[in-house]
Amino acid sequence: MEQEQKWIRAIQRRNSRDAAEQLIRSYYDEIYRFVCRQTGSKEDAMDLTQSIFVAVLRALPGYRAERASFRTWLYRIAANKVIDARRKARPASLPIEEMELPAAEDFAARVHD
Repeated sequence: MEQEQKWIRAIQRRNSRDAAEQLIRSYYDEIYRFVCRQTGSKEDAMDLTQSIFVAVLRALPGYRAERASFRTWLYRIAANKVIDARRKARPASLPIEEMELPAAEDFAARVHD
């Protein structure tokens, strides 16, 4: 935890690439597993995990340890990215007025079968 805070300060103050790599490396597998469980796809999880860490590094200057632990803050970003990905993947909904409905006989036959 103390090392984590040193890495965060180094990134915030000096944009330390080494500290960023260490921080990402320490959480990468954990976040990947979380995202993989949420998406059900290893390929999607890999892409999304990369996107999460890019977002984390961009948002890190605004991170404040007094508000939440880094792990909590990281998981919030990860969960939001997963939600965003699900929204994009969801098929567009169509108003019922624009839907083609089956003929009544076909529907009754399908229900009967």
